[in-house]
Amino acid sequence: MNYLLSCLFDAILGTMCLHMLVAMFTSSEKLFYFLSNISYYIIKALQGTLQWLMGSPAGLKLNDPLNSLLGTCFLYLVNIWWSFLVICRPLLEIVYNLYMFIGKFGLSFQIAILEDVLALVTFHVYCIYVYAAWLYNLQWKSLTILAKLFVGRSCNPQPGRTTPYTTQQLYVGTISFAILLFLLPTTLIYYVVFVVMRILLVMIRGLLIRSRYTLQILPVYTTLIWFLKPSLTAGIVKLEILDKSKSNTVVLNATLVNDSWWATIKNYIPESVEKPLTVSWISLIERVCSGKLLYPI
Repeated sequence: MNYLLSCLFDAILGTMCLHMLVAMFTSSEKLFYFLSNISYYIIKALQGTLQWLMGSPAGLKLNDPLNSLLGTCFLYLVNIWWSFLVICRPLLEIVYNLYMFIGKFGLSFQIAILEDVLALVTFHVYCIYVYAAWLYNLQWKSLTILAKLFVGRSCNPQPGRTTPYTTQQLYVGTISFAILLFLLPTTLIYYVVFVVMRILLVMIRGLLIRSRYTLQILPVYTTLIWFLKPSLTAGIVKLEILDKSKSNTVVLNATLVNDSWWATIKNYIPESVEKPLTVSWISLIERVCSGKLLYPI
C-alpha cells in the first residue's frame, strides 16, 4: 500500500512539474532557445578556462610545448562537441516530446531523463577528464617506479637477494625521472581543473539518483498510519510484572510501545527498490589522488 501511494504521489508531483514547465515556456521554441543559450555560455566558459590554462594560470610557469599540445587538443574536442550539439538540435524536439510523454508517469521518470540528458550534454567534459586523468595516472605511476632508482639496488625475483643497477639503467632512468617530474606540474594543473568539474557533475548526478530513490520509497502511507493509528506500527513489547505468587507463578502485563517515526520508516522500506550504493569518501579521495576514474555515486 505504501508503494502504491508513493507512486501516486510521484505522479502528482510529475504532473505539477510539467504544468510549471508549460507555464514558464509557452512553446518548445522558447525552451530550446533557453537551453541553447545555457549550452553556449557553458561552452564559452570552458573555452575560456582552457585558454587561461594555455597561458600562465595563477602565475605558474608551465611547460610550453606540453601546455600548448594539451590546450589545443582539448579545445578541439570542445569545438567538435559544440558542432555536434548544433547538428543534433532537431533531435531536441523528439527529446522534448519524449519528456512530456514519459514525464506524465511521475517525477522520478523526469529525473531519470534529466540524468541521461546531463550525461549526454557533459560528455565532452568527461572525455577531457578521462584524457587528463590517464596522463596524470601514467606519470604518477612512472615516477613511483623510477623513484626506486634512488634506493641504489634493484629487486631480484629470488627472496632476500638484490642486484645493482647497470650504468645504462641509471642513466636512462634518471633522465626519464627528471623529464616526467618537470612535466608533472603542467599535467597536474589540467587534471585538477577537470577533476573538480567531474566531481561536481558526479555529485549532481548522485543527488538526482538519490532523489529518484527517495520518490520511489516515499513513506506516505506509513507516515499517515504512524500519526493516525500508531498502534499498528508498534515494534516493541514492554513486559511488567503484576503479581508473583509463592507457587512460582508470574503474572505479566504486555504493553505495545510505538517505534519512532524514523525507525518505522526504515522498517517499511520496500526491498524491491534498489538502494543506491553507500559512498566511501576515503576510497573517493584515494581515486582522485591516484588519478583513477570517478564513476557516478
